[in-house]
Amino acid sequence: MAEPWLPVEDRLALWDPIAQQVRVIGWRAGPAGVSAVDVVPGLRVALDHANPSTVTEVTVDADHGLVPHGSFQLVAHLLGHEAAKVVAMLPTRGTPNRPTSLPGQVRQRGSQPDAESHHVPFLRFVVGTDLADDANLSDLARAAALLGTLASAALLDLSTLPDLARRVIDLLTGAEHVALVTPEQAEHLEELVRAARRYASETVTDLDVKRALARIPRARPAAALRRMAEPRFAAAGAAAPMSAEVAAHESMASPDAAPEVPRGIPLHLDGDHRGWAWLDRGSNVRLTAGASAAGAWARVFRRSDRLLLGLAPLRPGHRAGQLAGLVVIPPPPDPDDLVVDIVTDPSTPRRAPTYELTRSAVLAGRRAARLTRRQSPGADAAWQDCASRWHALGDVQRANLAARHGRRDDGRRTNARLPDGPVGPLLADEL
Repeated sequence: MAEPWLPVEDRLALWDPIAQQVRVIGWRAGPAGVSAVDVVPGLRVALDHANPSTVTEVTVDADHGLVPHGSFQLVAHLLGHEAAKVVAMLPTRGTPNRPTSLPGQVRQRGSQPDAESHHVPFLRFVVGTDLADDANLSDLARAAALLGTLASAALLDLSTLPDLARRVIDLLTGAEHVALVTPEQAEHLEELVRAARRYASETVTDLDVKRALARIPRARPAAALRRMAEPRFAAAGAAAPMSAEVAAHESMASPDAAPEVPRGIPLHLDGDHRGWAWLDRGSNVRLTAGASAAGAWARVFRRSDRLLLGLAPLRPGHRAGQLAGLVVIPPPPDPDDLVVDIVTDPSTPRRAPTYELTRSAVLAGRRAARLTRRQSPGADAAWQDCASRWHALGDVQRANLAARHGRRDDGRRTNARLPDGPVGPLLADEL
């Protein structure tokens, strides 16, 4: 019998007749939240982001009490055939909303999961697909994350592969504020884009590939940039009191590499859309956002009592494809007491303060997990920051997990313990 793609653990399943779903309940999410994706329509998997070998939940749609054959086959791959049979049985013979233990996979003595062919590719698929939906990442990083999932989806023979390939091409061609990447990163991205054509020839055309490749901002080698800068460097030194370093920097900069440069105090931005906010010298809040935020509104609140200080619509900015906003507010005594968001509906209530604290703790955990995947020396400090945020919220369990870099070394699994950080570094983590 084939080994399941996910580690064998004690799990419960229950049938929810109102939602028409079978829920497989795993472990509580860790300090970095979860990576949740729809593996196929009707089957959603949520893994612990910091330790993706840990399952937090699997939901299986079962309209009219029937689990589709495709979903059943995937559940068998994920959790084992015996567990899949219980999941398929619960809608018709199980007690609604009553947890039922799932049987573990029976292994021969000494057998181990085939991590290279199933386990690790599936974890990389889930984490990569989740990063592609992360609004805190740049468009290029999100595209790179999704590009990195295609090989895993092909290896696992997932039916969603053509749609994933089409989506990543659309994401890359529509990317806003694309920053320069190194020649090595550009070559890697170009190779993955060409692979998308091979994986999904019916949904991705040669013209799509050509357009996507044109959006990859390949940086020139440093020596070439220095040669380009030399003429302007000399002219700048003679014509203006501009330093040589500034002249060289301007010559190397790409006009489309970033949005309008904020001039003032940066402010934290929340809400439905990604953007940038800062407090200008006139004590007003300025914002920029991509074209996807068309029709949205910018709002400024006072953090201490959640009082609305001002709001304004986002309008086309000076640069093509960029929106800008100006919110006039009373001069704030402390810029840190301002909370800015961009929302589609300006009447949407402001989220509770505990939501912001929890979100900041999860984001700190995701930053720490990214540094851990890259094996960065800064990972320890990032995890300590995450732990302190969870301690401030009174969540000792997640704080302790953050202090252990999200690892769960409690021996609860029935199979041999998997190596730490099985996902490994991702290209999206570098962008």
